[in-house]
Amino acid sequence: MSWLLLLVAIGGDVAGTVALDRVAASRRRRAAVARFVLAAAAYLVGLWAFAQALRSVPTAIADAVFFSGATAVIAVVGVVRLGETVTLRKVVGLALIIMGVSVLRLGAGHG
Repeated sequence: MSWLLLLVAIGGDVAGTVALDRVAASRRRRAAVARFVLAAAAYLVGLWAFAQALRSVPTAIADAVFFSGATAVIAVVGVVRLGETVTLRKVVGLALIIMGVSVLRLGAGHG
């Protein structure tokens, strides 16, 4: 259940970040405010889920999975949905994130 909560936390962070990107693109005040409220709500859900996951997932592991997962997902969303370009630097960075989290996960039980 805790790993599912970490996925919810990552989803909240990604949804909040995408909503904030849309706030910046809004030309009308009402739309910008609505998207800002949506972003804040998404971040709050993500933080709540992260806090719940910390009850049983070690903090160092949860933190690494949450932040690296959110970073990796938002990089993909940026390319697929927000029109950002794929660069070698982004690909290498994502590969390093995945390797780093894998190393932390594999060593979690070995102090």
